[in-house]
Amino acid sequence: IVIIMMLIPVRQSVLAPASIVPINPKAITSPLEGVIEEVLVNPNDSVNAGQILFKIDDTKLLSQVNLAKKAFEVAKAEHFKAVQKSFGNTDVKGDVALLKTKMDQKASEIDYFNDLLAKTSVHSSDSGVVIFADANDWTGKPVVVGEKVMELAQVENVQIEIWLQVDDAIDLKKGSEVLLFLNTDPINPVKAELTRISYQPKVNDNNILAFRMVATIDPAQSTPRLGLQGTAKLYAESVPLVYYLLRRPAAKLRQWTGI
Repeated sequence: IVIIMMLIPVRQSVLAPASIVPINPKAITSPLEGVIEEVLVNPNDSVNAGQILFKIDDTKLLSQVNLAKKAFEVAKAEHFKAVQKSFGNTDVKGDVALLKTKMDQKASEIDYFNDLLAKTSVHSSDSGVVIFADANDWTGKPVVVGEKVMELAQVENVQIEIWLQVDDAIDLKKGSEVLLFLNTDPINPVKAELTRISYQPKVNDNNILAFRMVATIDPAQSTPRLGLQGTAKLYAESVPLVYYLLRRPAAKLRQWTGI
């Protein structure tokens, strides 16, 4: 009877921590090198297209604009003086074109610094929800060009992110069934389907070596709120009960003995 019971097929399953994350969020990066003066939104705030998200300190740029304007005025005066002299002196006519080029260069510098000055206020490219840790973490912090400050996500476009520890890994495939038990509502699981499995494990934010997996939520269910945490139960193919019970002990024994 025991032998027969050990051969009963049992569906493999494993538990792993999971969370609701956005699908393809847009990175909001710093367009300039400088110091963030103020963050005008809070984490998980809903924003509209064109809304200011944060400002970069413009003190240095304002001084550069003023210096460029003064240099332009000097170049303009030199050009005007050369034009007046050129009427009676043919030798000065060659300097007029050179001074005109210099004046145009200073005007271009003013336009350049004004363009940078306009970028000190970073606007949202679309409507959605902003995702970042804390506004105080960024206020007064120096940033470089392209550094990500926050993300912009759509609340209706979410998926399940799962981190499966290496020791708990089983033979999972795309299309495997997933049930997510949210901490806020553990009685009603969220049905999903496994769509992506990382090729190799990596260390996550909790310093745990794990495989990153992504599951798509069943469209027939209501969309969970972005950022919710829970535990995901992943199902694999059926195996004999003896394999189900002895898989972990056999793996540990093989690690200890090297067999």
